[in-house]
Amino acid sequence: MQIEFRSEPLDSLTCEVLVAYVFEGPGLTEELSGGWPKEVTELLARLHSAGEIKGKQFECTLIHNPIGLKAKRLLVVGGGDAKSFNDVHLRRMAGAAVRYARARRLRQVAWPLAPVGRQPQNQSPESVQAVVEGAILADYDADSYSTERKKDERGMDQLLLATAGREPTEQEEAGAHRGRVIAEAQNFVRDLVNEPSNILTPRELGRRALQP
Repeated sequence: MQIEFRSEPLDSLTCEVLVAYVFEGPGLTEELSGGWPKEVTELLARLHSAGEIKGKQFECTLIHNPIGLKAKRLLVVGGGDAKSFNDVHLRRMAGAAVRYARARRLRQVAWPLAPVGRQPQNQSPESVQAVVEGAILADYDADSYSTERKKDERGMDQLLLATAGREPTEQEEAGAHRGRVIAEAQNFVRDLVNEPSNILTPRELGRRALQP
């Protein structure tokens, strides 16, 4: 999966899926901001008032051709209770978004470095790391030996980290790098664990462990 920072405003970002994550409670309709165009915030407020978006944790709602955005789709992911929200929840939410998109054969996801209602510059390097980790771990394919695997099935091509009109900081770039290293290391171990013993012999295990 390619990881790339994108600094254009959210309404100018071209992508297959742009994620917005929101929280439970009345604050959703009171704090819609953080670089999102007015058309999007008004739409989410209407959907929230109608009970179609509740902000429940990992709840996903896909909106096609969202007004005010160049993105083809807007994926709204619930963040649950904002008071207990942390980077662990963020990692799982990124994973939920990637799995949802991948199940629909969508290959590119853009993640804004702030939820709806929070300013992008408040995003910490640890949060960037959590997003990258969650996305890569969720994109893991454990069915390499499946006889029913379809030829067109493949993983996510690209994760865009959208900074909504500002350049990413060195700390955020470092956080993204750490997230990639940690997640890819975990996926490497998962590959080893999933190999049958007639393939992963002691000699083969040693060979793979020495690969750069």
